[in-house]
Amino acid sequence: MNLPLNYHYKNGELYMKKFKIEELVKTYGTPLLIFDEERFIDHLLELETAFRSTRFKTGIVYASKALSLPYIYDILEYYKYYIDIVSFGEMLTAKASDFNFKHVFFHGNNKSSKELMKAIELGVAYFVIDNYEEWDRLKTIAKTRKEEIKVLIRINPRVEAETHEFIKTATPDSKFGIDIEDNHLIQRIRGERDLNIQGFHIHIGSQIFRKDSFFKAANILLDYYKKLKEQDIILPVINLGGGFGVAYTEKDEAFSLADFLKDYVLFLEHEIKNKDLAIKEIYIEPGRSLINDYMNTVYEIGTKKRVPGKNYLFIDGGMGDNIRPALYGAEYTAITDPKRPNDKMDFTIGGKFCESSDILIDRISLPDPETGDRLMVLGTGAYTYAMASNYNRFLKPMIISVHDDIHTMVERQSIEDLLKGENHWKIR
Repeated sequence: MNLPLNYHYKNGELYMKKFKIEELVKTYGTPLLIFDEERFIDHLLELETAFRSTRFKTGIVYASKALSLPYIYDILEYYKYYIDIVSFGEMLTAKASDFNFKHVFFHGNNKSSKELMKAIELGVAYFVIDNYEEWDRLKTIAKTRKEEIKVLIRINPRVEAETHEFIKTATPDSKFGIDIEDNHLIQRIRGERDLNIQGFHIHIGSQIFRKDSFFKAANILLDYYKKLKEQDIILPVINLGGGFGVAYTEKDEAFSLADFLKDYVLFLEHEIKNKDLAIKEIYIEPGRSLINDYMNTVYEIGTKKRVPGKNYLFIDGGMGDNIRPALYGAEYTAITDPKRPNDKMDFTIGGKFCESSDILIDRISLPDPETGDRLMVLGTGAYTYAMASNYNRFLKPMIISVHDDIHTMVERQSIEDLLKGENHWKIR
């Protein structure tokens, strides 16, 4: 795989823009996540331009679960993006960032009454109802308040996206949403008086490379709107979710999201006109495809170990800062220092954690490095730091943003941070 844009080699050293990676490591330590702020902003502008229509309002909603940080929210707020949230933590992170809650969608399959009331207080744009029990819970709260509560209903369109079993979200037995064939759903919508039902939300899964999956799901949903219209139920809003795949390795056949969105808008315009629907707003929810390619993780290589059939390279991180390979077999590619003249060998990249599954990359061909060399794993913006843990009491890594200068996005966790709130047993 080629180097990411803004990275280059000079005199046998790896640079990100004008900054030598080795100097960044000496200053900030490892593991170190490096965020390319310039390319991220360029990407935001490109997608916003691509997802526009003269027939309906469009909006791009960042899926916060990919990486929820004040620094990211600040950028998204400045460029007038929307975000979704699924928890108190994401909600209060957005509040701490002074994010405009009129641009916030509240998701989740098990929202508590406390979370719902706080979201109403903050003025979220849309509540995305996942199930009937939550629907009733929100209705009860709505009766006690004067605010209008706008709602989308997450429905399961029964689209089998080709992705990992753990990240499919539209199969009939999914934990998410109400089945589109549920006979009670239309009756519930027709009888609703306390909530302002605006439309539906779907999300068919993550890391999807087939464009036709998205067109198919959208068409199923638009047909459902037509069915409702024939019963005099007119809903003006659609949220089509996300799940657009990114290329972690050379075998991943990711498509250009900007090009796809232009075609997607044309498709939606045609189908909405053809079905004579009164759709006024359409949203999409990319997360991984917004952030992933603009962050990479640098590690230090420690021990090398040869066992029958394998050559291990052990790094100073692993499943604590990137659980995805151990969790559902995610694959990555990586690069090492270019100054090694050695012939390439096959290596297994292992971490420091006490689990046999702590393998970041199962097999990769690299020049034989030495202890103390750097290894950079590419494309770690989404679901890496967001899912980091303190397993084995390891500290969470640092994130820096590189643009014209360096900014600290997240400080490296300290032992004081780790121990905060943990009390000692006293002999009685």
